[in-house]
Amino acid sequence: MSPDDRPKDQSGTPLDISKAPYRREDFAAVLEQTFALQPGNGKSIPLKLVALENSTINNPGLDSFSLYFSPPVGEPPLPDNSYVLENPVLGKITMHLSATPVNSGDPRDHEYEAVFVLRNT
Repeated sequence: MSPDDRPKDQSGTPLDISKAPYRREDFAAVLEQTFALQPGNGKSIPLKLVALENSTINNPGLDSFSLYFSPPVGEPPLPDNSYVLENPVLGKITMHLSATPVNSGDPRDHEYEAVFVLRNT
């Protein structure tokens, strides 16, 4: 695939997604974009990637981070599981999501967290 054919971030810069798993930089390039979650029941739930945060693993050989996704208001939380998410830039990705509460005062408010621990290359 030539650089002209690769998916691009919002500025038009081609992303290097030839390596699996995805890297921190790949997700940083799509912050604030929507991913379509496929829960397996025939419907699609739009999730917005709202944050990328460092994780607490302190190992120089590993890159650890968490992604946080915001669901539509009122969408009931899904059980912790692996789901297929699709983004126009990154394509289809399977990742494990855990619903975590949001400090809004409403016990129904939640977001989804995906934790990544990758070897530094």
